[in-house]
Amino acid sequence: MELRAAEENKSLVINIHCADNTQVKVKVDPAVTVAELSTNAFKAIGLQDTFGFEIFINIFEKSYSLSSGPKHLFDTISFCEQHARSKGLEESELPWSFSIRKTIFAPWHDVRYDPIATTLICYQVCQQCFTEAHESLEEHELAFLLASMFRLFHANAEGNLQLDRVDDLADINSWLAEILSTDCDLKYWQKVVGTALRELQNRYPSPTLEGMRQTIVTFAKLQWAEIFTREFEVKVLVDDKTSYDALIGVESNGIQLYDESGKHFTALNFVEIHSVCVNPMGEGLSKVLSIKTVWMKEYRCVTNRADDMKDLMVYLLTGLRQQSRYAVATKEFSAPDLGNRKFAQLRPGDFLALDCLGWELDPKVEPVGVPRPPGTGPSSSDGSAVQDGFCCGENQRTLQTGWFPVSHIYLLPTLGVPKTELINAFSKLINSAENQDWLNSIGPHGEKLRKRSTAKVHRPVSEVCFLNNSRSYVDVPSNHDRRSATHLLEHETVRRSTTPTTPTVPLNTLQHSRLPLKYPFVCEVAMANRKVYEAAVLAFCIIQVYMGDCEKIPATLKDAPAIVLTDLLFSSALNSPLLCDELFMQLMNQLTKNPTSRGNRKKQPHPMELAAVRERKSKFSQKVLLPDGKCLIVFLQSDTRGPDVVDEICLELGLGAKNEFAVYVELDGEKRCIQDEEFVLDCLHLTLPDMWYKSKRPLLALPSTPLYFKRKLWLQSAPGLGSVADNVIDSHQRLANVANQGPQLSPSDAPLAFLKSLAKVSTFGCAFFDVQVCVKLVLHV
Repeated sequence: MELRAAEENKSLVINIHCADNTQVKVKVDPAVTVAELSTNAFKAIGLQDTFGFEIFINIFEKSYSLSSGPKHLFDTISFCEQHARSKGLEESELPWSFSIRKTIFAPWHDVRYDPIATTLICYQVCQQCFTEAHESLEEHELAFLLASMFRLFHANAEGNLQLDRVDDLADINSWLAEILSTDCDLKYWQKVVGTALRELQNRYPSPTLEGMRQTIVTFAKLQWAEIFTREFEVKVLVDDKTSYDALIGVESNGIQLYDESGKHFTALNFVEIHSVCVNPMGEGLSKVLSIKTVWMKEYRCVTNRADDMKDLMVYLLTGLRQQSRYAVATKEFSAPDLGNRKFAQLRPGDFLALDCLGWELDPKVEPVGVPRPPGTGPSSSDGSAVQDGFCCGENQRTLQTGWFPVSHIYLLPTLGVPKTELINAFSKLINSAENQDWLNSIGPHGEKLRKRSTAKVHRPVSEVCFLNNSRSYVDVPSNHDRRSATHLLEHETVRRSTTPTTPTVPLNTLQHSRLPLKYPFVCEVAMANRKVYEAAVLAFCIIQVYMGDCEKIPATLKDAPAIVLTDLLFSSALNSPLLCDELFMQLMNQLTKNPTSRGNRKKQPHPMELAAVRERKSKFSQKVLLPDGKCLIVFLQSDTRGPDVVDEICLELGLGAKNEFAVYVELDGEKRCIQDEEFVLDCLHLTLPDMWYKSKRPLLALPSTPLYFKRKLWLQSAPGLGSVADNVIDSHQRLANVANQGPQLSPSDAPLAFLKSLAKVSTFGCAFFDVQVCVKLVLHV
């Protein structure tokens, strides 16, 4: 597929099947990743609630999730082709296809939020009802599902279904006879499904189609969670030497553990999970996933998808904490009332019911929220400064309502009231110093904390030297313990996780800035001599000037060409090896979340760019052919687009309406218009010969490929409006179009056709004489 698309210079189009028997076409390129394909497919469908949806590749009556395979799509397709060749099949005979499925529900899933997602899930449940096992469903639950499906399939556009006309519209008995297996008691199921159908009709006499779909989806989420479970194959570690194969299923209610034979042996609700972290395991892709519970038990699993499992569990845990209204006090708090603000007293282990929670998960902010009751904040202060970082709730032990610090509570990841046994277990866990030390072995971001003999904690450079562009060193005494290290990070921000043991999103310390550098990124450079220190600060300023991020450009760099800036930047690193790591960190910092205003190139550098760099030039010339055969020279840069060339030519020729013209490139004998959003050099890249791609050392001396300047819009054009447009552009372009697209005549037929067209002129056949006008002058005296 890739080779054929490259030879034909066409985009690859993939058909993705949906559960409602619709298809979407997604354009991809050979370098597309699974994440990019999923994003484009969800956008084409119109999905808003995309969590839990995955794209599967179906081959030989089996389905494989693309997210569990390689990063790039065509790597997965290549593996499928290798599998086909091993079975003696040709690649063209490979029966593969793509489909979208829902694999897991969020605990806070709302069927009313996204009707498109609800429709896809509903028909997926209907399909899986005929293919999946039903052992987990009770007979009355399966009867309810079948009755709901029957109503959906046989209702009219308004959702109406008359029970007294069931035999006329669609006989439920015959429908059940078609779908049920032969070993079922048909009469029994006809009776129970018919009863469930009548109960549904009595309870919801006038349902809508959307309401029927919502009913089926809600039933599947609550009663049939087994078919919406993400499964991971792991090795559970009993000790350092013993392990056994198992299967972990993550669903909306929690985590299920199965042995190798598929037998269920452990279930963990999310409220029981205290922390999740990942630790490396020597060489290889496998890592150790650690799950700690409030019952003082740890599950350690080895898998090559440990990071995926951690990200999924952390997302669900943090989302539940955002919408939870229940917490447990972790520290003692007592303070006198200030003004109108009443404080509640806390003891470790107190169960708290918080007020005014339940905000939605916002991807733009950190996923673990803090309680924010309405009416609080800087703008609504009542004269006191203790509102930020405080929340309101009721202490269930003392029945006292008031305010208390967010840093003193642990939000329970649950939507409902937790069981008393769990609250008591967690309270005991908090009150026990031994248990607290055991839990604190997991740091606030999921990393394991270890005691060190040195006097300073050498964390990674990105954490030690800077936090949000504010550099501050962290000194810890040599006799520090795990709780003291946790306490240092606890007060960094109020919006950080309310629990010091459950990991949140990664700390985003790298992010581009328009402000000057305060301190170097690398510790060795920050503590080096003044010359190296100033060189690092100047290098960051040069990077900002080059990328257009510098607000106050120094006078010495204001008009400097890009080549001069790069020479200044990299020469300092070559002269001082200590600056190499510093320069790398600065470049990564300015490239993080810093999209260019003109977009990104899609092709590798053109040979003309490489030649210009070798000649230390920032621009290079390009030939543009006009319709009259004349040639113009324009100068291109790496980010030059088609409209930039049009503006330059229109300015030189004195043409008015710039939007009526465009530049074209010749591909396979046809002129292709360069779109406004395309880069000129990316389009010229398509004209390179095949030998240039195949050569290990591509030749720089390539034949020049010209651009063509032509009119693309004729609606507002008329002869006589502009002499340059008439003489240089329109006349020659229209003449060429007529000559190329008119009737094809042989040399013998051309004279006759010429005479026939000329005979239509009114002066055809007339004789013309040259005469002179004589004027006789009469003089009157």
